[in-house]
Amino acid sequence: MKTDTIKNTGLCRRAFSPFDDSATERRRRMGLVSETGEPDQNSIEVLSHVFAAQYFDDLCDFCQSIDDVQAALTPFIDAAEKAEPKQRFLLMCLQYDAIYRALPEPVWWISGAPDLAALFSAGFVSHLRRLAEGGGI
Repeated sequence: MKTDTIKNTGLCRRAFSPFDDSATERRRRMGLVSETGEPDQNSIEVLSHVFAAQYFDDLCDFCQSIDDVQAALTPFIDAAEKAEPKQRFLLMCLQYDAIYRALPEPVWWISGAPDLAALFSAGFVSHLRRLAEGGGI
């Protein structure tokens, strides 16, 4: 590929961190933000539900009983619902660590955009509450 083509497509400035300037382009290609950089709320909602359900299943696989699942979820959900968006996102990340799971890569890329992280973590916690209250058991 010619250097001019690489420069024009932005391929020479690949983001290695969700906090790099070029990470916005990666999030745009994922469909998380519009061309103008505004969050795509529908995409974020779907993604938050998918990953909340996946986390719920991973937690069920990790725990010995449904009582253990509830014991893990209740304090997290209660704290997350009261937390500021940044803290809520960090609490969510800690839940993955607690069950020895890596943070899903799209979620890692979301972490570099506070507006996306706030929307995502709110949807994640909301859907996880529905699952914990019987919708997923």
